[in-house]
Amino acid sequence: MSWEEVKRATVAIAAAEDGIIRGTGFFFSSDGYFLTCAHVVEAAGGWEQVRVQGKSVSLVYLGDSRQDDFAVLQITGYQGEGVPLSLSVTPMHRFLSIGYGRPDFPEGASIDGAITDINPQANFGNLPMLRLAAGHEPFMAGASIRLGENWAERIDQELEQCDYFLLLLSSQSATSEMVTEEVRRARELRDRREEKKPVILPIRVNFPMDSAL
Repeated sequence: MSWEEVKRATVAIAAAEDGIIRGTGFFFSSDGYFLTCAHVVEAAGGWEQVRVQGKSVSLVYLGDSRQDDFAVLQITGYQGEGVPLSLSVTPMHRFLSIGYGRPDFPEGASIDGAITDINPQANFGNLPMLRLAAGHEPFMAGASIRLGENWAERIDQELEQCDYFLLLLSSQSATSEMVTEEVRRARELRDRREEKKPVILPIRVNFPMDSAL
């Protein structure tokens, strides 16, 4: 199956109430059956609130985000392709996927990585789980924000979804009000989240250890 076919079978999951994209799903059957995560369905407000391509869905199976985090839903009258599911997975094979939810990538963002292993996961009844190693997409305001964009709004969006906040400490950044505000916001997000992200990674750049912060 080609990458273009995979992209056509992958769709954004939106909530009926506000139309905001909550996650990603993909059709695995030409009969309109598609797979997504249970936590995506929960984020949309329940399967009755899920909208795909503007259409409502029927429930086939809904798991639990803490047990079996997947859901099977169906769209009536679907006329498209499906991505076949496979039970054979080989560690260290590369994967390429596409996902929705980032406001700066309305048509979806692709992720490239590798399948590192298949191990039992204690939180899911020791069922075997794929371990994936995906690359990271860096964001630096000066290079990543386009002309005409709202800087404060865009930076806030990136902080909301980042895993790591790389803080380069120099004599200039240590006295920058903008940097101080970004660190404050990153710490605020980290402290209120169970997963403690974004992780703040400070690196000194020609900045003496005895200099005041």
